[in-house]
Amino acid sequence: MSKKTALLLIDVQNIMFSYEGGPLWNEQQVLQNITYLREKAHQSNVPIIYIQHTDPSYNSMLSEGKVTWEIHRDVSPLPTDIVIQKSSWDAFYQTTLHKKLQELEIGKLVIAGIKLNFV
Repeated sequence: MSKKTALLLIDVQNIMFSYEGGPLWNEQQVLQNITYLREKAHQSNVPIIYIQHTDPSYNSMLSEGKVTWEIHRDVSPLPTDIVIQKSSWDAFYQTTLHKKLQELEIGKLVIAGIKLNFV
């Protein structure tokens, strides 16, 4: 069986684009690059998996449902895309990511997003 490729988009959430320390470096170019990858993946029927950081703490900027928690509108998932929530910096720790990659027979990942040094 041949292994497939998937696009993994990490933490492309509103808070990352409105960080209190100032704007994301080269913010518009970063967003354009992610948008380009997303469009190419959709055109090629490449699965897209979003990793969304969620903090269950009361009143956190990354609490589910907050505007800051939401995936940026320019790259928001389509109904056919997969969204996996994580509560630590590790996208594999206590998530379904590994299982989903196995189910989809993914052997290659194209990874893009924000704070990728934590993945």
